[in-house]
Amino acid sequence: MRRVAKNIRRVREGKGLTQEDMMGLGLERRWYQRIESGEYSVSLPTLDRVARAFKCDVADFFR
Repeated sequence: MRRVAKNIRRVREGKGLTQEDMMGLGLERRWYQRIESGEYSVSLPTLDRVARAFKCDVADFFR
């Protein structure tokens, strides 16, 4: 899970987005912070939601 969290952060930063920008993409900031910190065990539907917000593929979080 920590690897996925790290990769989610990498994708976000690669797109030049901040955690605060996540609210504009329809994701609640505190919830998103917990995902990125690895505190929250992310389900596939949640990964899909984050991937759609980033306009990327879920597989990008596992590389």
